[in-house]
Amino acid sequence: MADNNLDRQIKSYIRKLRNISQIEVPRANAAAINGIAKRSRTRIIAGVSKQTRIPQKDIRRKTYLSRATARKPTAKLTGYVKPVSAVRLLTKNQVAKKIGTGTNKQGVKAKGYNWPGAFLQRGAGANVHVFQRSSSSRYPISVVTVDVTKPFQNTLAVVPKRLMKSDYKRLLQQELKFRLSKYNAR
Repeated sequence: MADNNLDRQIKSYIRKLRNISQIEVPRANAAAINGIAKRSRTRIIAGVSKQTRIPQKDIRRKTYLSRATARKPTAKLTGYVKPVSAVRLLTKNQVAKKIGTGTNKQGVKAKGYNWPGAFLQRGAGANVHVFQRSSSSRYPISVVTVDVTKPFQNTLAVVPKRLMKSDYKRLLQQELKFRLSKYNAR
């Protein structure tokens, strides 16, 4: 009778250890990686916004995160570095005041940027844009943009590695402790 009970307990412990090693550890690893990825995204957005003086909501639109899973423990953080239109730097009041006034010598100023000879006008689709002539003639004309390529590349290269080095171990320990606590309760 005691041997039968002992055999059942041993089988139960073997099953728990198998579940821990095959299910809980990969899940904890994926959760820790996702935590690092989310923090990286937040810091990248803040860093690029600070360097370029573009609002964080406009940078946030350009970053995408694909999460890690237990089967595929890799999170992918993508930053699309298409330039941001200069009109995104202007406030609603600035747009309302300047739209339709035509070209002037002062141009358009916003958040530390200055585009001499630029002007606000409604473009295709009735959207307001900051335009600038590239010569003294009427055409060609182009939309003024702010390039975010270098700040994105610089921060994308540094931030995730730094966070993995500093926070990953602690996050993995937290996740494992949380996930193993349900096995201790049984």
